[in-house]
Order: sequence, then structure tokens, then C-alpha cells
Amino acid sequence: MAFVRDTITLYKRDMLIFKANLRSNIVRSIIFPLVIILFFGSIGTTVIGTPVAIVNYANNHASTSLINSLESSSNLQIISITDQNTAMAMLRNGSVSVVIVILQDFPSYSQKSVDLYYSNAQQTVAGPTLQVIDGYIAKYTEMAQPAQQPGTGISANSLYATKGSYKDFLMSGIIGMVVIFGALFGGGLALITDIQLGYMKALFVSPIDKNAIMVSRILSGSTQALLYAFTAVAVGLLAGANIAMGFAAIPYIILIAILIAIGFQALTMLIVIVGKIRKPEIFAIISQTIGLPLWFISGGITPIYSLPSWLQAVSVVDPLTYANEIARDAILVGFINTQVLLIDGGILACFSAFLVALLLMIFKPTIE
Repeated sequence: MAFVRDTITLYKRDMLIFKANLRSNIVRSIIFPLVIILFFGSIGTTVIGTPVAIVNYANNHASTSLINSLESSSNLQIISITDQNTAMAMLRNGSVSVVIVILQDFPSYSQKSVDLYYSNAQQTVAGPTLQVIDGYIAKYTEMAQPAQQPGTGISANSLYATKGSYKDFLMSGIIGMVVIFGALFGGGLALITDIQLGYMKALFVSPIDKNAIMVSRILSGSTQALLYAFTAVAVGLLAGANIAMGFAAIPYIILIAILIAIGFQALTMLIVIVGKIRKPEIFAIISQTIGLPLWFISGGITPIYSLPSWLQAVSVVDPLTYANEIARDAILVGFINTQVLLIDGGILACFSAFLVALLLMIFKPTIE
């Protein structure tokens, strides 16, 4: 009971400090997403090695030649040549970004002879990929009907009803970024400030549960993280981005913001405690050296598969990767698979729980 009372008291204190600097905190949370969405969102993205699955219903010389041509393209990576059910399952679970279905009438101009399927989560690659595939298909369909304009033999189909854009892609990744930077200020940097001002010493000699010190800071930081996350979403919407799930995406945004905030606040405070860091500038260098690379390799600004293979392997152990998957399904796809949510959410929860437990274990013997 004393632990709960002390935690609430310290939480109120931290939030009052946040409120006293509300203007600067809000401005800081707006600058990052605004610059990234407005600058990068207008230039789009070019990708290489888009993972593709092919379904070949034609099974003729032209379709075989087309597949061989697609396999030789550096812009595409043919993952599988399979049946349509398997290919669509691969698309839904993220194994491939595009499914090419070569219909029985290929090559033909009288009707569509190739279907292209993609998820809105891969809208950023659909345009460039469509152009590459269309160029190869045109060669064969021109041979079937030279008088027609090239490229009319392909039909692009989004799996979902909404239209995605690179701004949508960026907005989903920026949520994690602003929460991380919020953790830097609300976690480790705030702890350094309290140590410098002597506030931590006062807490050590006061009759309170010492674990409440860390827990209250994590709770207040998570509250601030929610504000940062929704500020980033608001900036994205004003800049022209869209959310496929609409208001239904709010619970998922709250979930990933809280889980990321808890984990990274615990991490930043561990860095301060274990490293005995007492200078804000040193902490800023160390924390940003960790935070920025984690954001980049998580697919925050470009699809993971467009990264070098060794970075793709590293992204598997990056907790932000799983947060981005949830955010992109909510913002771009408009549907979240329950199994994916449980796996990604479970990984984030384990990451946060482990760091919090480690923080509470190390805090007292290290600081006291």
C-alpha cells in the first residue's frame, strides 16, 4: 500500500514538472515528425530487391520467359513460384510484398492477362514495382497485339480498400521515434537532472519505498509518451497522411507507445545508473547513438528488406521492428492479424518487463 501511495505522489510531482515545461515539450515533440514527414514524405522512396511471389496459370513459353526476365531484375527478388493461396498467405504474413498472377490468357490485349496484388503496408513499393513489372509484361503483350499501347495487360489490386502513401508509411514509423526521444528526456536525462539538483539524495533519506522512485518515473514518462505519439499522429494527418483503421487504431497506438516508452525509459535510466553518467551532453551522445540506429533498422524510414542483409538480421532483435509492424498494420493496412498482434505485442512486453526488472534490481545497490 505504501508503495502505491509513494508511486502516485512521485508521479504527480513528475507530471507537474512536465506541465511547467509543457510548451517546450510540445514544440520538441512536433519538430521531429514535422521535419521528417514534410521533407521525406514528399520525395517518396525507391526500393531494390522487392520480394515477390509468382503464380503462373498460363504455363506457356511466354509466361516462362517473363518469369526468367523478372528473376534477372535487380529490382525484384523472386521468393517463390507457387499456387495462389500460398502466395496470398505469404503476402498477408509479410514474406513477400507483391504477388504476380500470370493468367491463362497471357499474353493478351483483349483482357487483363496479369494481376498484381499488394498490401497497403507495401504501398511505397507498389508504384516502382508496378513500373518494373509493367515494362517486362509490355514486351510480351506487344508481341501479341502490337497496335495497342504497351502496359495495358496488367491489373494492380490492393488487398485492402484504402490507399496508402509514403507519408502514411513514415507516420507509422515516427510514432516509435518520438516515443524514444521522449524516453531520453523523461527517463535518463530527467534522472541526471534530479541527481545534479540533489533531489535523489532527498528521496533516499525520505521514508518512502525506493522502488517507487523508478516506477513513478516510468509511469509519468509513459503518460508523456502518449502525448508525443498522438502529437506525431496529428502532425502526420495535417501533412496529408491517412489512417486506414480510423479511430479504431487508437488502442493499438496507445499499446505500442506505452510498451516502447516503458522499455526505453528503463533502458535510458540503466545507462545513467550503470555508466555513472552525470553530464547531460554525454548521455545525449550515448542515447542517440543507440536510439537513432535502432529506429533506422526497424524500418522507420524505409522497408526492412531494402536494407543490407546483415542489417535485416539485426532488425530481428530490435524491439522497434515489432512496434512498427503493429503501427503499419493499423495505419496502412486497416486490419491487424490477432496472431501477429500477440507475437509482436508479446515481444515488446517481454522487452519492457525485462528492462524494468533489471532496473529495479540494479537501482538500489548502485545508487544507494
